[in-house]
Amino acid sequence: MVREFEVLESDYLLEESREQTVQERKKQATKVRTLQVIGLSLLSVLTVCTVYAFITLRRAQKAETTIASNAADYVIEIDAREDRIATLTDQRDDAITAKKTADANLQHSQTAVDQFLTQLLQTPTGNQMEVEFSSGQLFNALSFLMRNLPALEASPQLGVERLRAYGNIGQIHLKLREFDMALSFLEKARKQASSLLDKDDGSAQTALYHQWLGRYSLLVSDIRRHRGEGETAHELLRDATTHLQEGLAADPHNRLARNECARAWLEYGLRTLRNGELDEADQAFTRVPEVLDPKFIEGDFSKEEQFLIARSKYAKGLAQRDAGKVEDAITTLIDSVQSMGELVLGSSPRNQEQALLLAEAYTELAELIGKHFSSDDAMEAHSQAIPILLELSRLHPEWPEVKFLIARNYGAMSLLARDSGKSTDGVKKTQDAIELMNEILSNDPENDRYAFTLAKLRCEYAELMSDLGKPTTAVPIVKQAVDSLEALLAKHKGGKLTPQRLSWEIQLAQMYGVLGHTSQSAKQDDLAKTSFASATAKWQELASAVPEDEVVKQGLLWSKDRLAKLK
Repeated sequence: MVREFEVLESDYLLEESREQTVQERKKQATKVRTLQVIGLSLLSVLTVCTVYAFITLRRAQKAETTIASNAADYVIEIDAREDRIATLTDQRDDAITAKKTADANLQHSQTAVDQFLTQLLQTPTGNQMEVEFSSGQLFNALSFLMRNLPALEASPQLGVERLRAYGNIGQIHLKLREFDMALSFLEKARKQASSLLDKDDGSAQTALYHQWLGRYSLLVSDIRRHRGEGETAHELLRDATTHLQEGLAADPHNRLARNECARAWLEYGLRTLRNGELDEADQAFTRVPEVLDPKFIEGDFSKEEQFLIARSKYAKGLAQRDAGKVEDAITTLIDSVQSMGELVLGSSPRNQEQALLLAEAYTELAELIGKHFSSDDAMEAHSQAIPILLELSRLHPEWPEVKFLIARNYGAMSLLARDSGKSTDGVKKTQDAIELMNEILSNDPENDRYAFTLAKLRCEYAELMSDLGKPTTAVPIVKQAVDSLEALLAKHKGGKLTPQRLSWEIQLAQMYGVLGHTSQSAKQDDLAKTSFASATAKWQELASAVPEDEVVKQGLLWSKDRLAKLK
């Protein structure tokens, strides 16, 4: 039993050792597998790292190669860029130099063209140059000037060129009868010339600046005068004579300056004559032949200068008329229109202004003859003016001064027709005149000359209607004319009693009488009494102002007599 136990115990121990051995083997196997896995993992990691290291190394080597290549390329590009910059810089400098040269050449060309246009646009002088402009040429010149104007306005140092451009543009618009645009640019030219004179310190250009300022003041004055802005036109004329005289003193042999200065004195004399300043007007007219001194004019007088002398004779005739020397005035006016007519004969586009002045002279002469002498001779003078005016109206249908003179002639001719017993013909001409005046007043409603003429024509039309046996129709027309003239005189209330103002006041007194006569014929006695009373009061007012005026004396006696008979 003991051996059996020993055998069992040994078996048990053997079995236990076997189990332990098996367990140990399992543990060892597990460890081996674990170590194998770890080894394989480490080997894989090592392999991956090796591969990664190899790839990274290759990349680094390739990157270094690329960097070196890029660096080399960059150096090449830098060198190329520097060369390109140097080339472009040289080209830029060359371009700037070329641009400066081109700008200088352009400026010289612009100045040359502007100067040439200035010479063409001015009155032709002793070289007997005849200049004719077509509308197309004027528009081309205007387009050229307007294209270059912004550059001139943007450069403060180009004051002289800017002045010349403003003046040329204004004169082109003046030739195209675009008076609003002409006035705008000529005013700019005046301001620029004044600015240059203010900055001038006695340079060689001083005389030229005075001539420019005087020239453009004269042109602006003409436009203002035609618009009925008498006082403004007078001040501009005074400036024009002052500056043109100063410019002429500094440059006495400048023939163009002499023409402009003589014209300025002539216009100034005419203006002072309208204001009743007879002594100052006479002094101004005396300056015209003094300025056109043959000692300073080489050769014979040009047509322009001859026309200017004829105009001064015409102005002298107007002065004689205002002084009451009717016969002397008519003789002088006839001589002047003959001289002017010979110069205007065969009129070209260059001297249409002369044709207008000739027609105006014929009109003044006709009205003077019609008041004091034969109506047939007056009608003959009107018939000389009308064809000239109709031709000018055909050439320039929008020229308001032409239409104004046509209306003025028609109105005077209608009165002559009425006096000769042809009231029906007179009505037609007066209707045409009123239509013309309405047309130009619609475009220039503030023009006093036009407003007065329209009111006068309406009153004359009413008289004709009354003569034809239609007083009832005539009464409201006369009332409208009276209201218009009263409003016009009220606008200038308190002003100096110039010859023009006196003629307006006399016309209003006559209109009151016409209204009284017409309303009496229409059996409207209350209105007739009021009208004759107004006429008497107006004539008495005028008699206090001009006690020696025969027209006023006769008007006062007539209105008093009519009022007394009506009462």
